[in-house]
Amino acid sequence: MSGSKALVGALERLALAPDLDAVTEILRSTCRQVVGADGIAVVMRDEDRCVYLEEDAVGPLWKGQSFLMEACVSGWAMLNRRTVVIPDVAVDERVPQEFYRGRFVRSLAIAPVRPDDPIGALGAYWARPRKPSAREIGALETLARAAGLAIDKQRLLNELSRALTEAALARDELRQRLRNAMAALGALATSELPAEHAHQLNARIAAIARAQELQQTSAGNVNIGALAEAELGAYEPGSSGRVALSGHPILVPPRQAAAVGIILNELAAESLQRGALSTPEGRLQLEWEVDGDHIVLEWRETTGGGSVAPDPSGQVGGFIDRVVQSELGGRINRTVAPNGFTCSLEFPAQ
Repeated sequence: MSGSKALVGALERLALAPDLDAVTEILRSTCRQVVGADGIAVVMRDEDRCVYLEEDAVGPLWKGQSFLMEACVSGWAMLNRRTVVIPDVAVDERVPQEFYRGRFVRSLAIAPVRPDDPIGALGAYWARPRKPSAREIGALETLARAAGLAIDKQRLLNELSRALTEAALARDELRQRLRNAMAALGALATSELPAEHAHQLNARIAAIARAQELQQTSAGNVNIGALAEAELGAYEPGSSGRVALSGHPILVPPRQAAAVGIILNELAAESLQRGALSTPEGRLQLEWEVDGDHIVLEWRETTGGGSVAPDPSGQVGGFIDRVVQSELGGRINRTVAPNGFTCSLEFPAQ
């Protein structure tokens, strides 16, 4: 996967991330490939200390450890609110040499997460002295800014949930702030990505925003058809012929609607990167129906061109499985066949 495509995929997943753990895992699993580093570390600020939450590297870094802000290069980046680049750790006075003994690190770049008011840092490390390229530093900073926006978005969603029981004015204010956060993600894509990738990602972000607005403004239950149209609206199901939606009106409570929306987004993101929606010949069909006391959704991809749609059974599939089990109390079955992929979701109607 090219650097631009890998960055698009990472930004999409960050836009959908439900919590800090998900943001951390997305950065762990994508940042090293996007930046082209020998190792990366995700760091969060805890008052006056840097906590190394996660890493992915050719050798051990500092996962699970914490250091004083003043005694850590990640802390320097946060305290100074700017990216630090060190081509040779052996000759830079900001590097605490005792912490680097026994580590593979010979050069590094660290970007603060949310530079205006840093809450963490994202570090990239290389096993030889070198000056990272402008592309590598730009990719690192883009991921760090997107992570900050994703964390802010989730905090605002949590605040919004609490505000719904308190005051309509506070609710409306938080909704506007949430729209601003989503708009900021779109602006970041436009400024940092090639035009074709930015257009694609902005369409995805718009679909996410429409789905969230639908769930938040519904007086009660949410129509699955309206939710599907909002989630997949970026692919113009009514006119392009690439995406077909069909089913009778089915209303589900907000919690189920939120879970179904997350699942559709994850499946669509995976299809866009490696499945039917990644090729001009690809087609997607989504159907829903009530079967007894259960709701059934059938997601069918036809890739065309002789290719085989991948089975998202790794990180994406595991995340979907957890949502299906914990939020819907349902089950999901996947079938991979020549030129196609089918995903059947079934959960109790409430």
